[in-house]
Amino acid sequence: MKINSKEYWDKKGGSQQTQRFAQIVIKNIHFLPTRPLTILDVGCASGEMLNMLSFYFPFSKVYGCDFSQAAIHKAKEKYPNLKENFFVADIFSLSKIRKKFDLVICLNVLGHLENPEKALNEIIKVSKRYVIILVPAEQKPFGEHIFSFNESFFTTRNFSVHKDFTTHFNIDGIQFVCILDKKAQNLILTETPKILIGSPIRQEPEILKEFLSSLSALDTSGLSCDYLFIDNNENKLSKNLLRDFAKQHPTLIWEQPPLGNYTKHDFHEWDNLVIQRVAEFKNKIINYAIKEKYDFLFLTDSDLILHPFTLKHLLSKKKDIISTIFWTKWEKQICPLPQVWFSGQYDIFKKIKGEKIDRNSKIARTNYGLTVLTTPGTYEVGGLGACTLISRQALKKGINFEEIYNLPYIGEDRHFCIRAVAMGFQLFVDTSYPAFHIYRKNDLSKVETYKQYCKESIQNGTVLDSIKIIKMLEEEMNTNPKFYYEEGERLYKEGKIEEATIAFKKALELDPFLDLAHNNLAFIYWQKQDVEKALHHIIKAMEISPDNRDIIWNCGQIMLGLGYAKDAYEVYKSYLKRHPGEKEIRQVVEELEKGQIF
Repeated sequence: MKINSKEYWDKKGGSQQTQRFAQIVIKNIHFLPTRPLTILDVGCASGEMLNMLSFYFPFSKVYGCDFSQAAIHKAKEKYPNLKENFFVADIFSLSKIRKKFDLVICLNVLGHLENPEKALNEIIKVSKRYVIILVPAEQKPFGEHIFSFNESFFTTRNFSVHKDFTTHFNIDGIQFVCILDKKAQNLILTETPKILIGSPIRQEPEILKEFLSSLSALDTSGLSCDYLFIDNNENKLSKNLLRDFAKQHPTLIWEQPPLGNYTKHDFHEWDNLVIQRVAEFKNKIINYAIKEKYDFLFLTDSDLILHPFTLKHLLSKKKDIISTIFWTKWEKQICPLPQVWFSGQYDIFKKIKGEKIDRNSKIARTNYGLTVLTTPGTYEVGGLGACTLISRQALKKGINFEEIYNLPYIGEDRHFCIRAVAMGFQLFVDTSYPAFHIYRKNDLSKVETYKQYCKESIQNGTVLDSIKIIKMLEEEMNTNPKFYYEEGERLYKEGKIEEATIAFKKALELDPFLDLAHNNLAFIYWQKQDVEKALHHIIKAMEISPDNRDIIWNCGQIMLGLGYAKDAYEVYKSYLKRHPGEKEIRQVVEELEKGQIF
């Protein structure tokens, strides 16, 4: 029997995947502004999708057609309440139906056809306004799939395209979701789009310098770009950097005094006052963009380095709200994670509402979600932030960062996202040109490598691979002694002494002159009463940093604790010759000299 023949599908009776693909389609139909609808499902098989549509949209009229008489017969038997709504029709001659529908959908059918272009043209003809197509994303032809699709097949026909996947990712793979709205206004409102690039800034000068440099390097040809910075800086150098930038670019700077507690060390710690203040800053930028009639607002955080193609690439996607992805090691002991999520507070996996999944399934789905987000493309997400392009249409409708009082979620971006979806906007992330996040100061050492990756992608005419950035962030675990030292500190505080010892030793393997690692090991061995090792490490620490007060103090205390009072006396006495003002050490020396400790 010939694959994809009428007889083949008569025997097969349609796809069991239909109900899972319906999850994707129904989610996208909810964002269509016109309702109720007349809906046609082309290639409806045995009717599962049509039945779901009739349930979710009870005031719409739904119809299904298929070229297989066996499939239509089965659909009528299976769903007698929709019996009159199923009919036989050839996808290559749909226009003979002589009826048009508000929405026409077609799920994973085009890939089975030798001439999908002709079929797509017929689908468009019978649509009054909307078309939704699902096809496997860039899947090589195999078996019954005889045609492979890329985005341009649809975007050249004015479809909006993004990628999505079902909860059964290991079976269904990644899908292109292609949506046509015949009445949609082009998001680019003028020949030269007017764009406001805005950022509230309270940043260290070393990081801010790199951020501003990446803004200067953005490809803005054919665009009219202005800049609006809210200067919330404490550091005068940071303030001066903004003013230097303004001398070369059309920039407006609004001064705001820094208030609230904002701590930056191994992680960023914001109190609620700062979060609300940042939300207010972003809302002020939104209001200015609306007032000055910008076509788009590009809101970005000031600790990001952007690929030069970022802005124009996001514009090319023609989405109302879209972010570019970046990856961060939020905690040093975990893998890099994206700033976007699919659901909840920060779930990087998909599940059906009400579905209960066990821990292993959650891990498997999360791992797949992370894998998907390293694959270049545009994906619908549940939450995003920090590097977001917003259309004038979305701005005018009232999206903002104000806190929604009855939601428990922390962070202005979450409230922005929930409000945007409630207003009828979808959220997207693009993964083709990931930004680089300078989350910690030592991430500055990786900026030049990131810039080189950007340069290579431009020279080669390719996207920037997220895997490269993730590996670069993870390499720190293997090559940066400070990482292991800080990990040892954390483990020691948690009472995990053996694990801390291993971490400090690893730090010294990478850097034998890391004085504090020697100091901490000496303290651990002293507690274990391992005299030889304790003395070895504390003497090493003292040799490396003879003027480090804390190390000298610890050295003397360990020697005293081990019964080496004379040695402790000599160490302290030598230090006092160089630092005579050290009162606590002088007091110990005086007590030793009086014979109270000797």
